[in-house]
Amino acid sequence: HLQTAPLPATLLLGEQHDAPQHQQWQQATVQALIARQQLAAIVLEMADHGHSTQGLPPDATEAQVQQALQWQQAGWPWPAYGPTIMTAVRAGVPVVGGNLPRAAMKTVMQQAVWDSHLPPAAWERQREAIRTGHCHLLPAQQITPMTRIQLAKDAQMARTIQSHRQAGKTVLLIAGR
Repeated sequence: HLQTAPLPATLLLGEQHDAPQHQQWQQATVQALIARQQLAAIVLEMADHGHSTQGLPPDATEAQVQQALQWQQAGWPWPAYGPTIMTAVRAGVPVVGGNLPRAAMKTVMQQAVWDSHLPPAAWERQREAIRTGHCHLLPAQQITPMTRIQLAKDAQMARTIQSHRQAGKTVLLIAGR
């Protein structure tokens, strides 16, 4: 449907990380956006903010791309994500990390400012999403810190998207559900 639909400034593809059909969908979307010359950048939840393929040549090796993104193979198997990322690199489209760096998470967990980042009803929905997303197994005292982290991660990804917007093009965000 990308051939005929007007494109948004930002397109979010949420995925289940162990679903190969989701990575195939990402690959097809990237190929279609590149064919239309409308892909401004790919922002990945799977890589931390501050890491990017910008500056790499289109013929960069997979090892160079993984190094540039500080790819975490243990959490994100390269064979699942590499084809999509390399398609963008080959086309000269930057792939950038959008996630909140792990080093910042401990601080964010203590920042009560995130508790009022959303209206109260949305804050409670987000807390419930954290609770159910972890199969009701998180201790109650972890719900608020984990909710703060999720909101900070979302805010970081949004800032990263904003910084890569281009008129008439789409920034693609690939993230979890």
